[in-house]
Amino acid sequence: VTGNTGTTVGDYTFTAKLKDGYAWSDGSTADYTVGWTINAATITGVTLASTSVTYDGQPHQPQIASVTANGKTFSTPDTGWTVTYLRNSVETSDFKNAGTITVRVTGTGNLTGLSTDYFTIGTQEIRMDEVVFADLTVTYDGTEKTIKASNVPSGVTATYSSNTRTAVGEQQARVTFEPNDKNHTVSLSQKFATLKIEQATITEVALNGTSATYDGQSHKPTIGWVTANNKTFSNVNTGWDVTYLRNGAATGDFTIGANAKVSAGLC
Repeated sequence: VTGNTGTTVGDYTFTAKLKDGYAWSDGSTADYTVGWTINAATITGVTLASTSVTYDGQPHQPQIASVTANGKTFSTPDTGWTVTYLRNSVETSDFKNAGTITVRVTGTGNLTGLSTDYFTIGTQEIRMDEVVFADLTVTYDGTEKTIKASNVPSGVTATYSSNTRTAVGEQQARVTFEPNDKNHTVSLSQKFATLKIEQATITEVALNGTSATYDGQSHKPTIGWVTANNKTFSNVNTGWDVTYLRNGAATGDFTIGANAKVSAGLC
């Protein structure tokens, strides 16, 4: 007997030969032959060795653990399959960056049909536990003030809003955090802090001229500069008003010879 065994897909011929002196039941003695076939098994499932990993900057190509076809499990691609990897339905060889990879197994040779499984490269979280964005209170000096976040990890961008102030007052400043690439997330998305500017205390005022000789004309004293908290200001818009006094009483008379006292207070 020959041709009675087969392993791979294909057509086979079974042949039976009689020994000398023997005949078939119908009296014939010719060789008996019959054709038979091994058909491809249909793939019904695929199992990956691992279905997920966290991004670490290294490639992680999904590995096939087994393929199921017609109720039987196969573990070597020699059995008959090929593998295609896809991202967003487009064939890919990117096994490093975060995202979902579709693993498509297609039967060849001994197997037919196809099956898919999914492999996920998860984002890596950047911890923000040490980030500081603290309240800030300063005395007015005419310059713009901001609060800066400290201990921001590398790979993270800090974006500020409502975080600049020059005038006296207070506001809530905000900082938001975003990773610099799609492979990471941040454990903290935003922080808030109070930015406050307090009034400066006037300690000195200087006039543009401290005397004039009577000539019948008005000579209203004008402010040259004001010192507050060791800083000099020359623009009234900085925040002061002026009161003029004669003998302790407010006056608007700048023609009659007499001493005028100027007092300034920061608004």
